[in-house]
Amino acid sequence: MKTKLLIFVICILWLLPISLLAEKSIILTQENAPLKITEYKVQYGLYNRQKVISHSVKFLNISDKQIVAIRIGFISFTVFNEFLHKFTGFGLANLSPNGEDKGIWNDNHYKSFLFQNYGTGLAYVDAARFEDGTIWKVNEADILPQIQEIEESFTADLLKEKKEK
Repeated sequence: MKTKLLIFVICILWLLPISLLAEKSIILTQENAPLKITEYKVQYGLYNRQKVISHSVKFLNISDKQIVAIRIGFISFTVFNEFLHKFTGFGLANLSPNGEDKGIWNDNHYKSFLFQNYGTGLAYVDAARFEDGTIWKVNEADILPQIQEIEESFTADLLKEKKEK
């Protein structure tokens, strides 16, 4: 019995430092979104020989309409809780009411290394298109205070998509 307990304690002590180095994943609260993110995990790692920030989400259609396209917003903060990057994941969906799905999007921002081990990732529903052609978009005022809990100086301008020239 003592041997089993000793092995158990050693395993816990061995795994504890690994878990303390994990990046932090936060789902932003959105009362009126037609899609609910039910699970979110973000991690820094290697994908196709590139270092990326990988965002993995599971989501549920909580509306009463068929969703045909989604846009999920991701915001990354550095090891110093400073804004690193906003990234948007797009997906075509065929999501019935109460339907679930999942997706993984990889962000290969040139400063991704600043996320490793201690970065923080945020996920939120940015937009959804319904089968009837209507489009729901995020109200930035609903999520901005939650983002500012990480970095007080974060502004709504940082949530805007940069237009390519």
